[in-house]
Amino acid sequence: MQKTDWTHESHESTRIKKKTPMLFSFVSIREIRGQSLLLLAACGFALTFPPAAFAQQQAAAQQQPQQQQRAGLDALDDDRVLTELANRGLNSLLERAFVVYKVPKEKQDGIRTLGALRELSDPKSKLTPRERLDRIGKIVGGIEQALPSMNDPKVLMQQASVLIKSGVERDVNTLEYWGENTKTQASLRPIAEVVVKLLDKASKAAEKQAETIANQIKGLDDPRAAQSEEFMALATSANYTRAMSAYYVALAMDKADPRRKDIATAAIDTLAEFDNPESEVQGVVRNRMAKLNMVAGNFDKAKGLFKSVADGKDVKPPPDIAMQYEARYFSAVSDVMARKPQDAARSLEELLVWQKESLPQDERTQKGAAAASTMLQYRIHALEATLATSDDAKKAANDKAVKASAIISCSKRGHSFPVFSEFTEYRPRRLTRPAARARCASPSGWDTRSSTSTTARRRTH
Repeated sequence: MQKTDWTHESHESTRIKKKTPMLFSFVSIREIRGQSLLLLAACGFALTFPPAAFAQQQAAAQQQPQQQQRAGLDALDDDRVLTELANRGLNSLLERAFVVYKVPKEKQDGIRTLGALRELSDPKSKLTPRERLDRIGKIVGGIEQALPSMNDPKVLMQQASVLIKSGVERDVNTLEYWGENTKTQASLRPIAEVVVKLLDKASKAAEKQAETIANQIKGLDDPRAAQSEEFMALATSANYTRAMSAYYVALAMDKADPRRKDIATAAIDTLAEFDNPESEVQGVVRNRMAKLNMVAGNFDKAKGLFKSVADGKDVKPPPDIAMQYEARYFSAVSDVMARKPQDAARSLEELLVWQKESLPQDERTQKGAAAASTMLQYRIHALEATLATSDDAKKAANDKAVKASAIISCSKRGHSFPVFSEFTEYRPRRLTRPAARARCASPSGWDTRSSTSTTARRRTH
C-alpha cells in the first residue's frame, strides 16, 4: 500500500551509478576464466626476452607460486566466478557453472540471491508482482549464504532500500492501520530481518573501508582523508537506517515474545543519538522512537514522544504537517494498543478536528485522512466490544464496529482505504457480503458516502 503524499515516510537511501557490465562473448566457463590471455593476444602484445636471459626468466617463473602466475579473470577462484556471473545476470552460464563446479544446493541458493537482488534493484527491470515476490523469496532463502560475498556498503544500502519498498512497506502499513495479525506478521518478519542484516553488513563494511583508508593517510592534505570521511558518513547512515528498520522486525513479532522488547529497546538507544537538531531528522526520529516504545509496551513514553512532535515546540527543524499527522494518529493507536478505548476515542476526536483544519483541503488528502480515521474508529469499537462486561454493551459496541466496517466496504469498494484487500481478515464476522451490499444500498441508517467525522458524531450520540 502506498501512503498518501502527506503521510509518506521517507528513508535515507544512497543512489549509486550503475557500472557498465562487461560483455562476455565466450560460451564456456573455461573460456571465461582464460579470457585475460585471449585479450592480451587480441591486442597484439608480444613478450620478448634476450636469448641469454630467457632461461633465467623461465627458471624464475617456475619458482614462483602458481597462484602468482595467474592474472585477470583467470586468477579468480570458483566463488568469485560464480559471484560475477550472478551480479552480471548471466544466468545460463551461472547454471552451467553450478554443474561444472558441483556446487551444493544451499550454496546455489546463496549465489542466486545476488541475482535476485540485482533484478529488484534494476530500475529497468519489468518484473510482474508475482515475479517480484518470487525474487524476494529467493533473497530470504539464500541471504545467509550470499552475505559473505557482499562487501560494497553502497550497494548493500541500495538493496535494503529496494527490499523495504518491494517487500516491507505494504505489510507494515497493514499492521499499523488494521492492527496486528499473525498471518501478516509471518509474511513481514523474514523480509524485515533480511533488511536489517543487509544494513548491518553495510555499516560494518563502510567502517572497515574507512579505517583501512585512514591508515594510509600521509598528511593533512592527503585526498584519502575525504574518502575516509565519506565511508564513515556512510557507516553512520547505515547504522541509522538499521535502527529505523528494527521497528519492522519488532512489529512482526508476537507481543508475548520477549525479544520484541529487546529489539525495540536497542533501536531506541541507537536512535537517541540522532534525537537532536544537528541530525536534521529529529521529528522523524521522535516518531520512530515513539512507535518502537509502542511495540515495546511503553505506552506512556510513546505518547510523550508523539506529543512532542504534534506540538512541535522542542523539535528542530520544526516538524512538517506529515510528521504532525503521524504523531497525532499513532498517539490514538497507542491508546488502542494499551487497551484504553476511552482515551483512544478522545484522541480520535482531537485528530478529526485537527485534520479538518490543518491538512490540505484537496480531495485526495481529505479522503485519505477520512479513510485512516474510519479504520481507527473501527478498531476502537472492536476493542470496546472485546472489553465489554455485559451482553448489551458488547452488542452496542459491535454494532458500531459493523457500521464503521460497512463504510470501509462501501466507499468506492475500498478505493480510498489503505490495503483494503486485507480487510476481509479483520472485519467482524457479522458483516457478511449480502449484509454489506444491503447496507450500502440502504438510503437510511447512515450515509455511507459521508466523511468519518459524520460517523464519529453518530457514535457520540
